[in-house]
Amino acid sequence: MRSLGDTALLREAADADEAGTLAEILRRSSEPGVLDVVAGLDSVVVHLDPAVTERELVAEELRRARARTVRRRGRTVVLPTSFEGPDIEEVGEMSGLGAEGVRQALMSASLRVSVLGFTPGFAYLSGLPAPLAAVPRRATPRQSVPAGSVALAGGYAAVYPQSTPGGWQLIGRTDVVLFDPEVVPYAVLRPGDRVRFKPVSADALAPAPPEPGPRLSRRDDGCVFVVESPGTFTTLQDRGRLGFAHLGVPRAGAADPVAYALANALVGNQPGSACLEVTATGPDLRCRRDTYLAVVGWDTAVAIDGRPVKTGRVLPIAPGQRLSVGSAGRALRAYVAVRGGFTGPLVFGSRSADRLVGLGGGPLVAGDELSSREGEGPMADHLRPGSVDAGAGQSRVLRVLPVEDGSWVGGLLGRAFVVEPASDRVGIRVRPV
Repeated sequence: MRSLGDTALLREAADADEAGTLAEILRRSSEPGVLDVVAGLDSVVVHLDPAVTERELVAEELRRARARTVRRRGRTVVLPTSFEGPDIEEVGEMSGLGAEGVRQALMSASLRVSVLGFTPGFAYLSGLPAPLAAVPRRATPRQSVPAGSVALAGGYAAVYPQSTPGGWQLIGRTDVVLFDPEVVPYAVLRPGDRVRFKPVSADALAPAPPEPGPRLSRRDDGCVFVVESPGTFTTLQDRGRLGFAHLGVPRAGAADPVAYALANALVGNQPGSACLEVTATGPDLRCRRDTYLAVVGWDTAVAIDGRPVKTGRVLPIAPGQRLSVGSAGRALRAYVAVRGGFTGPLVFGSRSADRLVGLGGGPLVAGDELSSREGEGPMADHLRPGSVDAGAGQSRVLRVLPVEDGSWVGGLLGRAFVVEPASDRVGIRVRPV
């Protein structure tokens, strides 16, 4: 067992089965301060809150859990599959089996769920025949892979539960819904389950379901703002989804947790209340009832009824007035907090919009009605100078914590990189200079 960064422990395991069992035991123990428990192929990572618990207490619980490990007996899940994916001919050539040989090999294989990850319900299936286990990822990932796509890459098979970007080889499709955020246990497949593909014709499968649309606007008596213009990319964000990484559910949450927390503190909100996260340029909002708000973001342009107002302070706003959040400046993002906190769809304990897999509400659109709860805590007045980092756009030094077998990190140290435009909430792409 060893530390993994500042706030996590890594416990090695014999294999994926033991890792999955250890993780499940620890999740059920409800140890205070444990934020998330994630099983890997041969290890368990425990994320903790150092303000609530000590590492050694969690480490001892992991030791006790290992002593209680009992191998689980998985189920067998049969997935009706049409093997007519766009890459099956190419996979047939790479494997030497031909397209029909690929179909036969997968139909006869008994695959096992090793771990869930990447996206909600995405199961890494081990046990491929050697020719298929050697099939690599695509040289260029697709920007969008349809939900239900059956795929191969890097020694594993998988089924994409949602439409997401992906670089695996697509060889077929199934109509089984593998993840439903509204139905417990959410993910159909669990580590240790066996999976078999049953061949069917494409006509025998149900049509692919439409992509879920934004679920933000809810018309009720709590409406505080109407969206007149949404800005570039404005979403609801809070502290994110904790405790569900073992299902492949991303955390999401505020991209700038400091500015987010300061905005909430100004208007007396509870920590974790939802704010609007502004990216590049912000929205125009028409006020529907008396309230207070705060905008936090260095160099952000803000106006009420066309008159510039300062960021980092509590602002009263009355019905009919218009809040305009313009450019977020070099910091790129800013946060709008309203007294009481914004409401919105609560998914896995969070109102955060997740761009990768579509959980929570989508970006604001014109006509959305934004609601808030009643405020309770004492409000502040303004932020002290220097509370928000003004160094955006300048050179930054990133702190790196070395881990065991992390020698590859040495190639990054001491080098300069530039953030490329192809960056978003899913990931930041950099190139060396």
